[in-house]
Amino acid sequence: MNQSRQKSARLAQRAKGFCHRFSRNEDGVISLQFLWQFPFMLWFGYIAIDVMMHEFERTRLQNTLDRAVLAAADLDQEGDPEAVVRSYFRAAGIEDSIDSIKIKEGLNMRNVEATASISVPTVFLRAGDSGYRNNQDTPYVYDNDAKSLDNFEARGSSLPARANGAAEESVSNVEISLVLDISGSMANNGRLGRMRTAASEFVDAVIQEGETGMTTVSIVPYSAVVNVGPYLASSFPMTTEHTYSHCMSFESSDFNTTAISLDKTYQRVAHFDPFSNDQNSTEIAQPWCPTGNTAALWPIANDTANLKAYINSLQAGGNTAIDVGMKWGAGFLDPAFRPIAANWAGRGWIDGRAATRPAAFDDEDTLKVIVLMTDGENTSQYDLKDYLRSGDSNIWVDERGNSDPRDDRFSYNLSAYNQGTVFFWERLEQYEQKYRYWNSIDGGDSARRMTYQETFARWGTTSMAYKFIERPYYDYRAPIDLFYKYAYAYEEKVNAAGANARLNAICNAAKDKNIVIFSVAFEAPDGGKNALRSCASTESHFFDVNGVEIEEVFSAIGRQINQLRLVQ
Repeated sequence: MNQSRQKSARLAQRAKGFCHRFSRNEDGVISLQFLWQFPFMLWFGYIAIDVMMHEFERTRLQNTLDRAVLAAADLDQEGDPEAVVRSYFRAAGIEDSIDSIKIKEGLNMRNVEATASISVPTVFLRAGDSGYRNNQDTPYVYDNDAKSLDNFEARGSSLPARANGAAEESVSNVEISLVLDISGSMANNGRLGRMRTAASEFVDAVIQEGETGMTTVSIVPYSAVVNVGPYLASSFPMTTEHTYSHCMSFESSDFNTTAISLDKTYQRVAHFDPFSNDQNSTEIAQPWCPTGNTAALWPIANDTANLKAYINSLQAGGNTAIDVGMKWGAGFLDPAFRPIAANWAGRGWIDGRAATRPAAFDDEDTLKVIVLMTDGENTSQYDLKDYLRSGDSNIWVDERGNSDPRDDRFSYNLSAYNQGTVFFWERLEQYEQKYRYWNSIDGGDSARRMTYQETFARWGTTSMAYKFIERPYYDYRAPIDLFYKYAYAYEEKVNAAGANARLNAICNAAKDKNIVIFSVAFEAPDGGKNALRSCASTESHFFDVNGVEIEEVFSAIGRQINQLRLVQ
């Protein structure tokens, strides 16, 4: 019994000592702390893994979207922008993640905006964890309208990864050639008035106050010819047979390029009138090439008030040479014209900022546009026969010592068709035949010989034939061929088929330089429609319009350019 008590006492003493030593010993404390903190460390580790996986997928999604919208917004790529975006996501294996693609396009801009989202499955987060539900069969769908993540718990289990981005490419400078038909048929059916209104509204649409960059408009009125005008004529090398008017002739090879060369001498169109019958005129009334600034070219302008005033001053008359109008329209967009623009800017005739226009064709910040309009189709183009373009005529004039051309007296030398020297004194036409013909010039030494340039500038071709040749013909003093020499002093230089071929050539040359061509057939015949449809950049750039529709079409073209201003 005593031994049992003694053994129990020793065990109690040992236990008491152990407890006393244990209470004083600090070994093992950190292990206990680790034991109760370890679950929390594991929990945060789980979260970190899920977050890193989410960030990896989100970054991949955003990078894919950025590359896609940049490629789609590139104006040089001709594919459908939405298809381009989808192709990038398809290549990344996440095409189903696209939520929206928005495309905004103007004549010289493209904006592509896209959003995408994916659901990144969580590895460790479970149903009980705050904010998530373990239901990976129900993918998270981002509410783009709400722009919020507040509702994610009720709509899915995985971490949502969302990306959005937008890219835009645009050009800030615009160069436009407005090529307008002012041939005689434009006077019919109110066409001229409607064209003026449409062109004026177009100018208002494309030239904006306070715009970024600059828009310039060149006006190219055309009929059978294009009047270069006295100011611009001094800048282009032309032959110098006369200076009554300033229209240039082009060779067929000139239509293979957009440039109007400053190193080539162009043939000046003769100054003549195939229409008038006034035998007493002092100057022709309807010259084939207009004089002065009448319907003259107006290049690289940006003053809306002056542009509209000029457009409203245009009058109709003459045949139709669409090819020549288009050649000048393209020429005003070709960098070869830049020395003239710089000269005009230096003189203050155009905005100083336009001194470096036209821009290079590869300038990514500049859009070049031609708006070509006609109500007809190409017709024959005429000029005086070569041997009548210059030199001395057989007409003498006595100016009688004064400057009034109405007092002038005229003689025609018929010696080549009669025996001896014979002059027809035109002022005595109504007298007996013996008084009409003399062996001397009316006015004697006071008279001078007129050049062909002078005679065709004073009388119409038909007028000259009747004034000087009709009476001698009936008096058997002149052959009928001499009458025809003047009545048909002009000849066809280019026929309609040739003009169409030249138009097609210059349109192709312009399109090869990435010039955007809009063409408007305004109550035009089928021949004109076909020519302009072929000229346009695409079928959608061609418009067949009647009546007031021309105003709507010009405004629509202008709005496409104006849209760029709104985006910027």
